[in-house]
Amino acid sequence: MRQGIDVYGLRYGYVIFRCTMTAVGGAFISLAYSNFWNEGMTSGKGWIAVALVIFASWRPMTAVWGAILFGGVSILGNYFQMILPGIPSQFIGMLPYILTIVVLILTTGSFRKKHIDTPAALAIPYDRENR
Repeated sequence: MRQGIDVYGLRYGYVIFRCTMTAVGGAFISLAYSNFWNEGMTSGKGWIAVALVIFASWRPMTAVWGAILFGGVSILGNYFQMILPGIPSQFIGMLPYILTIVVLILTTGSFRKKHIDTPAALAIPYDRENR
């Protein structure tokens, strides 16, 4: 008789789901958003996603609001290019990355007294025999 949660099954399921979402996101960027494929077309936005998880302290709803914030800054950059044509487009393209650095400094800086609740088993392989 089995008891508890099938950890291997959950981990494999999450990996399959994560890979599927990555593939759907990549397909959307190359097929619907830009209509072509070019090397480096995501411009390092994957690192913004990693920073978003750290910013959200592994809480899904906070991550949703953070994604809206970072996406909104990217969209505002497009409007700034139309409203203020004198600002170089390279500077406006840096806005999401600057915001990412500022938010990470403010939310995870050592000057804050709040501890970030990372998952206890983060990066630790599951061993069924080692309990």
